[in-house]
Amino acid sequence: MSPDNDLGAELLKQNGGPGGPQHGSHEAMVQQVVAQSRRRVRLWGWAAAILWAIVGVHLFVLRVATLFVAYFIVPMRLNEGRGYPNTFWLASNIAAMIWPMLLCAAALSTMKFILVSRRATLRQIQAELACISAQVKRLVESAKA
Repeated sequence: MSPDNDLGAELLKQNGGPGGPQHGSHEAMVQQVVAQSRRRVRLWGWAAAILWAIVGVHLFVLRVATLFVAYFIVPMRLNEGRGYPNTFWLASNIAAMIWPMLLCAAALSTMKFILVSRRATLRQIQAELACISAQVKRLVESAKA
């Protein structure tokens, strides 16, 4: 079982349980897992922010291009007798089909960010509880001595 998958079991092993690490190495392992969780939170946070920015820019550009063509290019072409610009309508339809996919990707990355940040919070709480448990054990041992 890797420490990445079940931090709670690894923390329980730190007090001399079966398969537990040697004294002193559990703090490093816990800090490594917490740091890895923080990196994942930052990664998914940036991914969500970037995808939402792409969704907004894509929608803005699509709308501006549609308005530009509708109010400037089409009337000019109709006055000249050339008809509608078919390539634009094809490109705008493809871009309009891409937008929902970008929206879904941004929503999914936001959900993953929320789940990863919750997991990181729980891991931080587990690490702090393990630290408190170790401090209480040291206090009890010093009180006995």
